Amino acid sequence: MNLEIRWSAPASLSLAEAAPIEPISEKVGFELHGLLVIKKIKVIYSVSDEAINIEYIKNTYLSDKTMLERMGYCL
Repeated sequence: MNLEIRWSAPASLSLAEAAPIEPISEKVGFELHGLLVIKKIKVIYSVSDEAINIEYIKNTYLSDKTMLERMGYCL
């Protein structure tokens, strides 16, 4: 499914305020942010000039290593 996601200005600002940089950013070479949606689910995303890119939906029990492998990064 490829649906357009539109962000209001307040939503974009609040997302930037609520999303710390993930420590795994150094391993992949670009800045990843994470936002805990519910206790077990975290959205991992990156921000570009054109869009906010959802990179992965992570079960918090999943290790960072496994997540990066599933994203196509071999460590």
